[in-house]
Amino acid sequence: QMLIIMKERGYIDWPEGKQPPEITITAPGTLWLDQIRLARPREGNLVFVAMAFDDPYRADFEPGVRASCAAAGYEAVPLYRDESNEMWMDRALSRIRESRFVVADISEHRGGIYMEAGYALGRGQQVIFTCKAERFSLRERIHLPADECSERRERAIVHSDAKNWTVIQWATRADLEERLTQRILRTVGRYEG
Repeated sequence: QMLIIMKERGYIDWPEGKQPPEITITAPGTLWLDQIRLARPREGNLVFVAMAFDDPYRADFEPGVRASCAAAGYEAVPLYRDESNEMWMDRALSRIRESRFVVADISEHRGGIYMEAGYALGRGQQVIFTCKAERFSLRERIHLPADECSERRERAIVHSDAKNWTVIQWATRADLEERLTQRILRTVGRYEG
């Protein structure tokens, strides 16, 4: 009966004269399933950490994030520590889907970090942005090709769109731990599972 209702609504289809199991999920069916999946509250305690693998601040950032998440009952495991045979990006997207929320450090201005944060935001997940304080307003010199301009210009290290978010600007590991723990507790809440 449920399959007939789903077929009538256009969520699934099967060839004329054939009965299930030859079912095809239609485009509207895929959207409907996505809505169901996104509407489910994320109940686990995993946290996806988006960070540059070669981040010079990793010695402070990684233990600070792990301690902050643990203080609120969550488990943060950066992707590079995750043993897997999958391609990095496939594994990252899978881990984001499994996670309750994302902590994204934009200190090193890597496109992959912005992409992972955007993917999580598009899925309706919370993203907490962090950035080493000294890097947040830093500018770098760039040289445009001679046919465009012969002078040097500067651009911000942190993408201007990221500055629209409330970014935790941290100076030390202790500063990061304190501020991130408070942000997690205020915006996501303590994990009680």
